[in-house]
Amino acid sequence: MAQTNLFFDVTIIGAGPAGSTTALLLAREGFAVGVIDKRSCFDDCIGEVIGPQWSGIAKSLGLSHIFTRQNHRVSPGTLFAWGSADLKSNDYIFNPQGMGWHLDRREFNSMLVDAAKDAGAEIIRAALVTSCQQNDGQWSLTVAHCGESLRIRSRFLIDAGGRASRWSALDSRRFVYDRLVGVSMFCERKADFPWTDCTLVEAIDQGWFYSVSIPGNKAVLVYMTDADLYAKGLRRSTDFFHEQLRKTVWTRKRMVAKASRRTLYSAVSSVREKVAGKNWMTVGDASRSFDPLSSQGILNAVRSGIDAANTILREPKDSSVSTGDYEDRNRRVFAEYLGTHRKFYGMEKRWPDSEFWTRRQCGFLSPLAA
Repeated sequence: MAQTNLFFDVTIIGAGPAGSTTALLLAREGFAVGVIDKRSCFDDCIGEVIGPQWSGIAKSLGLSHIFTRQNHRVSPGTLFAWGSADLKSNDYIFNPQGMGWHLDRREFNSMLVDAAKDAGAEIIRAALVTSCQQNDGQWSLTVAHCGESLRIRSRFLIDAGGRASRWSALDSRRFVYDRLVGVSMFCERKADFPWTDCTLVEAIDQGWFYSVSIPGNKAVLVYMTDADLYAKGLRRSTDFFHEQLRKTVWTRKRMVAKASRRTLYSAVSSVREKVAGKNWMTVGDASRSFDPLSSQGILNAVRSGIDAANTILREPKDSSVSTGDYEDRNRRVFAEYLGTHRKFYGMEKRWPDSEFWTRRQCGFLSPLAA
């Protein structure tokens, strides 16, 4: 197998929104940045909404002009049947930052990667990190890439590999607070349903559904529940997903849920015990991950990437700034999120005997190291 040796100031594992944002900002400041991603391209992702705050962030990143040319749909707000069967709304009409957006995730992710590449970062796709160790203040990585073995040396390492990243185990345990999973499928929207561009969230006895529009006459439908409850339901019935969908009032009026492949993914709330150390940091979901109910997943990732880049950029200029400040901010953000999470789940009291809701209304499950 051919071998190639590379050196970067900063190596980033993962080219999602957090990793790409970090790479973009560091490369613009002249850092030699390498981004390693196991994917050869971005597959279709489940639909995701980004709030009005994105407008200011996009402007600060210099990406507004590119974003507005992409194929995203305006999101005027959220409809929700939560706490009662009545449909309520939380809209962006009077938000000074404008509307939110239903993202075409493939285009959005590609925009960030392309911007990082244009800034000078080297993007290594279809690459798998097989070993990673720190020696004498430098990182040494072995990467399998297109039949080659890449030997990468780097002064700084950033883990942007998401919730399941094994590289965050550098010196850090992950504390998981629940068992939430999402089961997603692509659907057709019913043209006669009002407010079709709004996100729709609807609670049922063992979880909740959300649905979002995506470009074309399509939508993504996701059932959120706990992993053990979903497994138990599948053992009882192969039609468990549609059985749960039939419990909804508004969601089934909005969607044509034809038989199609469903995707199961983790949506747990989690936080790393330690997110930074000597010459390494974690960003995005590798640091902290949020329940999709917060609608903060993408914003959390991008903001985390901005924070990580700014921390590295400040370090040479101000010795009083350390990765400890980055860790403190990560803990504060997650603590604020936990408070908001408890508040919103505490609003739904229709099913006092439900395992799903009881777990949340008695407080989060005790965090377990993972």
